Amino acid sequence: TGTSILPSGERKYNFKFKTSKDAKPQTHKINYQINVNGKTERETSQNITINKVENITKTSQTSNKILTLTETKTARNNGNSASETSITAQIPGYMSIITKTNPQPSQIQEVDGKKVYTWQTNLKPGQENTVKYRTNYWMPLLGLLILTSTIIVAKKIGTDINITKKI
Repeated sequence: TGTSILPSGERKYNFKFKTSKDAKPQTHKINYQINVNGKTERETSQNITINKVENITKTSQTSNKILTLTETKTARNNGNSASETSITAQIPGYMSIITKTNPQPSQIQEVDGKKVYTWQTNLKPGQENTVKYRTNYWMPLLGLLILTSTIIVAKKIGTDINITKKI
């Protein structure tokens, strides 16, 4: 049956508007219509603005196998609009020759004897970017093994041969 109000009285109404989780930042016009006994008493409108939400989550996972270290880094846009983000990784400068990246970084810098890899990306809502880099420790060990074997073989070949004959 409704509520009563005195002549020249005032009544306030509150409305809740729920937006979807993936609502994009923009302004919407909301129209109101107030009906009393089936007759339109008043019409009005109001603008509602959905704000930009930036929410980038970054994760890192390391896999350390025998003589190989793999790092996987991911950035995910959980916001409601596109966002520019970067993923960075640092390794000692002398390890860069045995480290491979996928994809190639946007930028490589040398800072205090370290290589700093940076991947820049623009992520849409719900999108993620994953990068990997792998350091192969077996490569220098293999080189050391080959060098040692070469030295041993060279010493064997280069050793004087003494032939003695007993009479």
